[in-house]
Amino acid sequence: LNAELADHLGHEKNAPKTSSNSHNGYSLKTVLYDGGEIVLNMLRDRENTFELQLIKEHQTRITRWTVRFIPLCQRHDMTTREIIATFKEM
Repeated sequence: LNAELADHLGHEKNAPKTSSNSHNGYSLKTVLYDGGEIVLNMLRDRENTFELQLIKEHQTRITRWTVRFIPLCQRHDMTTREIIATFKEM
Protein backbone atom coordinates (compact mmCIF):
# COMPACT_ATOMS: atom_id res chain seq x y z
CA LEU A 1 0.00 0.00 0.00
CA ASN A 2 2.95 2.31 0.64
CA ALA A 3 4.14 1.70 -2.92
CA GLU A 4 0.74 2.69 -4.28
CA LEU A 5 0.77 6.00 -2.36
CA ALA A 6 4.38 6.68 -3.42
CA ASP A 7 3.33 6.10 -7.04
CA HIS A 8 0.42 8.54 -6.61
CA LEU A 9 2.61 11.23 -5.01
CA GLY A 10 5.56 10.75 -7.34
CA HIS A 11 8.07 10.25 -4.51
CA GLU A 12 8.86 7.88 -1.65
CA LYS A 13 8.11 8.74 1.98
CA ASN A 14 10.73 11.19 3.40
CA ALA A 15 12.20 11.75 -0.09
CA PRO A 16 12.48 15.23 -1.64
CA LYS A 17 9.00 16.27 -2.71
CA THR A 18 8.15 17.01 -6.33
CA SER A 19 4.76 18.56 -5.46
CA SER A 20 2.94 20.19 -2.55
CA ASN A 21 1.16 16.92 -1.80
CA SER A 22 2.81 14.52 0.67
CA HIS A 23 2.17 11.64 3.06
CA ASN A 24 -0.14 12.55 5.93
CA GLY A 25 -0.25 9.53 8.22
CA TYR A 26 -2.95 6.90 8.19
CA SER A 27 -6.34 6.01 9.61
CA LEU A 28 -7.63 2.64 10.76
CA LYS A 29 -10.29 0.86 8.72
CA THR A 30 -12.01 -2.37 9.67
CA VAL A 31 -13.25 -4.53 6.81
CA LEU A 32 -15.02 -7.88 6.83
CA TYR A 33 -14.14 -10.98 4.82
CA ASP A 34 -15.07 -14.67 4.90
CA GLY A 35 -12.56 -15.38 7.71
CA GLY A 36 -13.69 -12.58 10.03
CA GLU A 37 -12.56 -8.99 10.18
CA ILE A 38 -9.25 -7.33 9.51
CA VAL A 39 -7.98 -3.88 10.52
CA LEU A 40 -5.99 -1.98 7.90
CA ASN A 41 -3.85 1.15 8.15
CA MET A 42 -5.28 3.28 5.37
CA LEU A 43 -2.68 5.76 4.09
CA ARG A 44 -3.56 9.41 3.53
CA ASP A 45 -2.11 12.33 1.61
CA ARG A 46 -2.37 16.03 2.52
CA GLU A 47 -4.61 16.98 -0.41
CA ASN A 48 -6.92 13.98 0.12
CA THR A 49 -6.61 12.93 -3.53
CA PHE A 50 -5.27 9.42 -2.92
CA GLU A 51 -7.71 6.53 -3.28
CA LEU A 52 -6.58 2.93 -3.05
CA GLN A 53 -7.32 0.84 -6.11
CA LEU A 54 -7.65 -2.38 -4.12
CA ILE A 55 -9.98 -1.22 -1.33
CA LYS A 56 -12.28 1.73 -2.02
CA GLU A 57 -13.11 4.48 0.49
CA HIS A 58 -16.51 3.25 1.74
CA GLN A 59 -15.96 -0.45 1.08
CA THR A 60 -16.69 -2.61 4.14
CA ARG A 61 -16.28 -6.13 2.75
CA ILE A 62 -13.37 -7.72 0.91
CA THR A 63 -12.86 -11.16 -0.60
CA ARG A 64 -10.48 -13.84 0.60
CA TRP A 65 -8.54 -13.22 -2.64
CA THR A 66 -7.99 -9.57 -1.65
CA VAL A 67 -6.70 -10.63 1.78
CA ARG A 68 -4.10 -12.82 0.07
CA PHE A 69 -3.34 -10.15 -2.53
CA ILE A 70 -2.31 -7.42 -0.04
CA PRO A 71 0.80 -9.25 1.26
CA LEU A 72 1.82 -9.94 -2.36
CA CYS A 73 1.84 -6.19 -3.00
CA GLN A 74 3.86 -5.54 0.15
CA ARG A 75 6.36 -8.33 -0.43
CA HIS A 76 7.26 -7.16 -3.92
CA ASP A 77 6.84 -3.42 -3.21
CA MET A 78 4.61 -3.11 -6.27
CA THR A 79 1.65 -0.84 -6.82
CA THR A 80 -1.74 -2.38 -7.45
CA ARG A 81 -1.59 -1.10 -11.03
CA GLU A 82 1.74 -2.88 -11.59
CA ILE A 83 0.40 -6.18 -10.23
CA ILE A 84 -2.80 -5.93 -12.30
CA ALA A 85 -0.70 -5.25 -15.41
CA THR A 86 1.37 -8.35 -14.60
CA PHE A 87 -1.79 -10.49 -14.30
CA LYS A 88 -3.07 -9.15 -17.64
CA GLU A 89 0.18 -10.20 -19.30
CA MET A 90 -0.26 -13.80 -18.07
